[in-house]
Amino acid sequence: MKREIRGLSVPTLNAYDGLSYTTWHLVRHLVRGDVRAYHVYELAHFLHRTADDDDFWRHWRRRKSSTLVEAIAFRLAIGWFECPAHPGVQELCQALPVSVRRWFDLFAFSPLRSLEHPNKDELFLHWCLVKEWPGRLQIAKQRLLPVHFNSATVDAHVAAPDWRLRLKRRLFGTWFMAQRAFHHVRTLAPVMWNGVRWRRALAK
Repeated sequence: MKREIRGLSVPTLNAYDGLSYTTWHLVRHLVRGDVRAYHVYELAHFLHRTADDDDFWRHWRRRKSSTLVEAIAFRLAIGWFECPAHPGVQELCQALPVSVRRWFDLFAFSPLRSLEHPNKDELFLHWCLVKEWPGRLQIAKQRLLPVHFNSATVDAHVAAPDWRLRLKRRLFGTWFMAQRAFHHVRTLAPVMWNGVRWRRALAK
């Protein structure tokens, strides 16, 4: 499929694949703990605009063999922005696995709360998507005790720094790593407490 932009023909996804890409992109950020409100708003706006478009949703559903990831994204968008959605979308949200629905009951707004109170409640949602415990433990290790952090370089555009800039980079790098380590340490207690809450919710 192509789209004309100021006389330039640009290859694009069709509307059905574009929607699926949007939902997968949102959920990817969600389970990584860095989803942004505008990611969710874009989807909520689309759901609102197509709430009465029976043809679109009928054709979209025919193209999908599995809709778990899409349904998670839909549920998040509807929960955050209370947007109307097509009955087919609502049915997908209601058909989510019990564990995922329990996660939304407890932690749907955790990504927003993390701006002031850091948490890693998305870990439990990620666990809902992984059935085997070795995989779950690997995810927990990566999220709770990361060995490697993404580095940050001061004035990265300077190819040949002098001694002052090298010193500045080293000091900033040390400070940045300490900040990231502190962030991960301070989330351990909330993760353990919310893990208990989540297990209790699953037991009901």
